[in-house]
Amino acid sequence: MNKQTGNIFIVSGPSGVGKDSIVNAVLKKHSNFSRLITCTSRQPRDGEKSKRTYKFLSEEDFLEKIKFKQFAEWQIVHNNYYGALKEDVDLAFSQNKNLIFDIDVKGALTYKKIYPQCVLIFIKYESLELLKQRLQKRDR
Repeated sequence: MNKQTGNIFIVSGPSGVGKDSIVNAVLKKHSNFSRLITCTSRQPRDGEKSKRTYKFLSEEDFLEKIKFKQFAEWQIVHNNYYGALKEDVDLAFSQNKNLIFDIDVKGALTYKKIYPQCVLIFIKYESLELLKQRLQKRDR
């Protein structure tokens, strides 16, 4: 791994709580931040484009990358694989960029073990009713 010059900022929280909105606001305001595009084996949702929201891989391709230890971190979430490629983390650090992205809490804790200096940010919902409304609106 290259000498680290940036840091990692991880935003976690329940689905629909606004993690993407927070990440997007930071990226818009701070040019020294870059979004870490993670890989997944799940199917794209409407409007998601490969290499913009996720790198969509077949399960076979994902498992091959696991076999060759190409991931900095990976997890199985809701029967799908998710992970970040080491080369993407190294590239951002070589460009003096801070990385920001959202993942689940389990993945965030794994990153904390690998990159102890990383910053973990947990976002909670204001109320269950508001979260329910946001999820229903998103899934339309």
